[in-house]
Amino acid sequence: QPIPIPDAQIDAIQRLVESKVEMQRITYPKIGESARIIDGPFKGIEGKVLGTDLKKELFVVSIDLLQRSVAIQIEGFNLEKI
Repeated sequence: QPIPIPDAQIDAIQRLVESKVEMQRITYPKIGESARIIDGPFKGIEGKVLGTDLKKELFVVSIDLLQRSVAIQIEGFNLEKI
């Protein structure tokens, strides 16, 4: 049985559609998942997410460099889930 949608939600959706603002869905990697750095000095390097602070959009990523594992802190917009 259909559930009624409040008018305020319908109005909000209509405003978004009419505004033609580009929207993107961001899927951040979770702890333990693989990720690729997409910008900055480590661009293209892949690693595993060790920790997150989603409020600050910061991630700690473990990467292997010169046969050593190092952890770096990186902003979420520079990281993509693999």
